[in-house]
Amino acid sequence: MKEILFLSIACVVLGTGLGAFLGIFWGLKTIGKTMAFTGGLMIGIVFLDLLPESLACGNLFIVTISLFIGIFFVALISELISTKDNVQNQNKSALFKVGIVLMIAMALHNFPEGMAIGSSGAVDFESGLLVAFMITLHDIPEGMAIAAPLVAGHIKKTKVFFLTIISGISTILGTLFGLWVGRLSDFGLAFCLASAGGAMLYIVFGELIPKANQELKDKNSAFITIIGIIVGIILLKIIRLY
Repeated sequence: MKEILFLSIACVVLGTGLGAFLGIFWGLKTIGKTMAFTGGLMIGIVFLDLLPESLACGNLFIVTISLFIGIFFVALISELISTKDNVQNQNKSALFKVGIVLMIAMALHNFPEGMAIGSSGAVDFESGLLVAFMITLHDIPEGMAIAAPLVAGHIKKTKVFFLTIISGISTILGTLFGLWVGRLSDFGLAFCLASAGGAMLYIVFGELIPKANQELKDKNSAFITIIGIIVGIILLKIIRLY
């Protein structure tokens, strides 16, 4: 349990922290490629790790319902994130509000990400390690998306970094919840894995890939997403060997 909790903390520090640093000093210049690659990586891991493990622990009905619960939960949270599209090109005060709304919304949807780490770690450490690595990559563009508008809103860089890190703390809480529920029963583990998988799929197809297409504006987005899927398969295979 301690090892999985450490992985969760590392996700927050490395993923969200690096994203905050990039958002502060480089803005959103590379966010499109990062989103496309991470989206592909998440697709590979969800379909080749989370869902197969979930089906092994529970029946098809539990997995299907849990998938939709995860999708519905993140869909509601996305409504908070979508408000940034209406004010993104307005004044500095509006950009500050964008950053705060994103920080709150990201904190909410980081919970199921942590749940994925915890529930995967309840199966075995290798699964938890793989999911933690994937989520760390996913947290980089999140950290960038929070930090960039806050910096544009004339907030001190040290304060921006601190606020961005705070948004990732819910990942740790989600990990603890995933470990607890996952250890209660096979059905509890199946629920955690499948609902976390559903949440991630919504993030991929509802947020990461569409926004990557907007940023890149060419077929490079699809190519980079496919590379992400392949890398996810390779990582899964390598980690399973050791």
